[in-house]
Formats: sequence, structure tokens, C-alpha cells
Amino acid sequence: MDKIDETAEAVLAILRARVGADRELHHQTPLFDGGLELDSIDFLEVFLEIERATGRRLLDETLTEDSVANVGSLLQYVSSLHSR
Repeated sequence: MDKIDETAEAVLAILRARVGADRELHHQTPLFDGGLELDSIDFLEVFLEIERATGRRLLDETLTEDSVANVGSLLQYVSSLHSR
């Protein structure tokens, strides 16, 4: 398994731990309204857990609303940090 796959698995595991292991996660599942229903505190905790799990700092200045719109965009954003 390459580093990007490991990163994606780590992010998915963090999200499953937050919303329930039996919850299906799809790339188009929204993180907030109408999806996982994360609130701002939930997201901050997820954000910090991702940083700890990946050993990468998620850059506030590159994090946009689009990059956290859904599961797929979050995975893409976090994986893109590993290619820098």
C-alpha cells in the first residue's frame, strides 16, 4: 500500500470513528449539512486527528470550503499535502 492509500485509509478511519463504523462513506457524502452532520467542533477534532495520524500539518491557508465539502474532497486535499 502506498503512502496516499495509507493516508486515505487513516482519514476514513477517523471519519468512521466520529460518525459510526457502520455508516457508509462515499466520496460525495457531505461532511456537514445533509451528510455526516459534522459541526465546527467535530470538524476541528477531525482536523487535529488527521494531523496526528498523518504526521502532516493541514495548512489553514490552503484549506478552502471546497476542500472540505465532502469526503472525496477532504481525501484529495489531505493526499495532496503528501505530494508537496
